This record gives sequence, C-alpha cells and structure tokens, in this order.
Amino acid sequence: MARASTSPRRCKAPRLAFAAALASTLIAAVLTQSALAADPRVGFREPRDVTDGFSVSPRLDAENASFSGVALPRSASIAFQVRVAPPIVGEPVADATGGLLLAHGRDRVSALDAKGRSLWSVRLGSELASGPLPFGAAKYLLLARDGRLFEVSSAGAVTEASPLPWNDLEGPVLYAPTSEGGAIVANGARVARVPPTGARGFQLKLKTLVRAVFEWRGATLAVGRDGSIWLRGMAGDARKFGSFDAPVVQALLVGDRLLGLTQHELLSLELATKQASVVWAEPVLELRDIASAAGKRTRLIAGRSLLVELDADGHELGRFPLPVGDSGSEVSGLVLDRAGTSFAFVSGASLLSIGPEGDATSVPGTGCPDPVRVTPVAPNRLVAACRSGLLRGLSDKAR
Repeated sequence: MARASTSPRRCKAPRLAFAAALASTLIAAVLTQSALAADPRVGFREPRDVTDGFSVSPRLDAENASFSGVALPRSASIAFQVRVAPPIVGEPVADATGGLLLAHGRDRVSALDAKGRSLWSVRLGSELASGPLPFGAAKYLLLARDGRLFEVSSAGAVTEASPLPWNDLEGPVLYAPTSEGGAIVANGARVARVPPTGARGFQLKLKTLVRAVFEWRGATLAVGRDGSIWLRGMAGDARKFGSFDAPVVQALLVGDRLLGLTQHELLSLELATKQASVVWAEPVLELRDIASAAGKRTRLIAGRSLLVELDADGHELGRFPLPVGDSGSEVSGLVLDRAGTSFAFVSGASLLSIGPEGDATSVPGTGCPDPVRVTPVAPNRLVAACRSGLLRGLSDKAR
C-alpha cells in the first residue's frame, strides 16, 4: 500500500552543505574568432538512423519540475509539421514570440517562427552537446563536445565565449539558470558556473555523477545520482551538504524544499532546516518520472504506464492506467500545467494528452520512434519533436 508521511527522516545533516523546416529569411550571424557565416540550408536530410551524438537537457523551468508556465492545449491537433536536418540535440526552447530555437544537424542552430517557418540558421563548426540554454535576456548558451561555449542571440548573432576545460563531453548536459543571468551546467561529475560577460565563474569536479543542478540562495547546488547533495558558494570548494541516502531518478527544487524521486519513494528535504521526510512511497512500483505544479498537484509515472496523482501535501488522489496498448511501450516526458493538463510521450506511439481528472487520449498523427519531451511555446500551443528531425506544432485550433 502507498503511504504518505511527513514525519522527520534522519539525513546526513553535516554533509548536506545542491531545450523539412523551410528555409526562408536569413539573418547574418557574427562569430568572433571563428568567423563562421550563417547558413540557410535548414531542410537538407540525413539518414534517419543518424540520431546519435545528442544529449538531453531536462529542464523546462528553474525548479526542474517539468512545469509549463503557460496553459497546455486541452484538445490538441496538429497545426504545422516541418522537418529539419537530424539529429535534434538536447531540447528545443521557446522564445518570447512563441517561436522556437533548436540545435540540430550536429553543429547547427536554427530559429522557427510560431508557424514553423525558418527565420535563420547558423552552423557553429563544433559538434554540439547541448540544445540552446536560456542565458540572460534574449540570449542562449550552447555547449560543444570539445568544451567550446557559444552565445547566440534571438536574432542569430553568435559570439564564442571562453571555453570550458572539457574536451570529451559524453552523456547528458544538465542546466540551471542563475539570478545574475548566467548558467550552471554539468556533465558527468563536472560542474561549471558560466557567468554573464564580465563576471567570474568556476568549474569543479565532484566525487559522483550529477543528476541535477540548481541555484539556491545564490549558491550552486548539485544532486548526485547516488543521492548525495553538494553545495558551493561564490568562493571555495564544493562541500557535501547531505544525502537522500538512495539513488535519485530526478530532483526538483521548490523554494527551499529539495525533492528527490527514488525508485520507490518521493523524498523531501528542507534545505534551510535540513529536515527530511518521505512525501509518498510505494514499494511495489518503480517510479520513473515526475511533474509538479507547486502548491497545486504532483504527477508521477510509475511502472510502465501508471499515472499517480498527489495533492500539494503529497496525499494520493488517484491512480490512472494510461492507454499504451500491448506493445510494451513506456510513458515518459511528463509535462504539467497549473490547471492540471499534462502531456507525455509513449515510445514508438502517439503523444498522450491527459486531462485534470486523469482521463488520457492519444493525439492522432503524433507517432514518433525517438520523441523529445514537448516544448510549450505559448498559451494553448506546444511543439512536439523527434530526434530524427520532425517537428509538429500542436494547438487547440486545427489547421
């Protein structure tokens, strides 16, 4: 049986001190040092199996809660469909106009408008390890596999920043925005704080692989895959601030409250007081994904396709089997808005639209063998992408 508990849980307090497009208008791009020119060839194709060499930056919001700040479509249908050169790297991100920026084709960054039409495209000359990461006002940071850092403006102007001493990036690139307009990035056991122009950053290596990074009260907070938590202030070395005492599947930071999703439990740690508790647990279910709207509700994916609904205090409200058929597909990539609408993808099948009451339907025409978590771009609009280069715009209004 599931249990909900807010009783204190002893933690290691002394050690808890942590996203074919059609080529149209082209805007020139300016690169310092490398002097690379913008390239309008957005729509060329590569073989479908060229989908390796990408990393995932699992971040929709600063809290890493897979929370959409805009309303998701309630009756989604396809508004446009375009294809870009594969593979899509990381996750696409929305801009202030409802358009989209994405990294793809291994070394290319492109912008699309709200109808999926190409605005500009530029090649950076290095294989990318991350998608565009929001970096201050109307700018985006991209990290290459050789450690080079590029800043791209919303208009397509590119400058190269001081590189990180990482020349062998493999696996996911994790990201968190900072209050001064910079970014925290992590890969493997390495963490770096990349400041805006003129400020001073740092880079370090932890004793564990990193699951998530955050800014907390101006400091850099990192959660290890083993559940350990590390903190680094503006100076000095990172120190172990505590531990969840279990491997962590995902971590969220809501105010001063750090949440850790383990194989069978959702754990909570109050960073200010170092008080830990079990929010929810189910020993017979394997927990794989979480999305949370702070103060409203939390949704978990358990097992292959079970949706578990919790209220703001962690009390279980219901369990809803999701329609995935008998193919053995798994549900992942959960996104949630404040009203309780969710989207999730099913490997090899159509997107799922999940209503506030847990009712789920497949969105016709959205099947994808290599899906990326959906990107909300404006109220009642989102973009669903495939690693192989296919992008679909979904909205409440049919095309």
